[in-house]
Amino acid sequence: MFLKKTAFDLKNIRWFALVPLAVEWVVLPFICWYMISRFPPELTIANTLSQAQIFMPIMAAFPVIFILRSYIENDGHEVLYIYGSVKNTGFLTVLCVYVLYALVLAPVFAWFFSIYGPLWYELFRTLVQAFFFLSLAYLLVYLVRSTLIAFMGTIIFGAIMLFAVQADGGGGFFRQYGLFAAITDMNPQPYEPEKYLIVLGISILLFIAGIILNRRYFH
Repeated sequence: MFLKKTAFDLKNIRWFALVPLAVEWVVLPFICWYMISRFPPELTIANTLSQAQIFMPIMAAFPVIFILRSYIENDGHEVLYIYGSVKNTGFLTVLCVYVLYALVLAPVFAWFFSIYGPLWYELFRTLVQAFFFLSLAYLLVYLVRSTLIAFMGTIIFGAIMLFAVQADGGGGFFRQYGLFAAITDMNPQPYEPEKYLIVLGISILLFIAGIILNRRYFH
């Protein structure tokens, strides 16, 4: 049932549902292909993973925000909310979107694997980061009750975290504990599983908080 409802939600947001596909299957591969075509793989892996880190995680929030926009801002949102049910809108639909987004990333990472070899940790890190942004956006939508503010807040937070990890010195706070990995030419594949297990825990807490606010929305 929730798969059918998710399909209805994605159809309802029209072309907005295609934006992550365009970014992950056209924009990002083109940027990476341009670099790979000019330099050998060992010289491009840092730039490729940096570009992936910029585009992949944040786009997970995009379909969720516009799906929820139909439930809290559009005309007739009360009817949609009743149709979706308070419980399922806060849990199964959002998780289903996350799984679909992970499937969208799969071909891109398969391409990366063919060039750079297995990047299982980078895939794990990207999926954790994507779940963080999805959970953050989900929470913000019901916290501020505005998809525009939630969208801008998610983008701004991501931009600040990216800037902070790039501006931070070696061994600085954001490089050790920030959301994004400090990818450099000297260390293109920083291995920090403990940090991203913590990020995953925080993401789950944000997601649970979003479910709680969602259940309270019409009560």
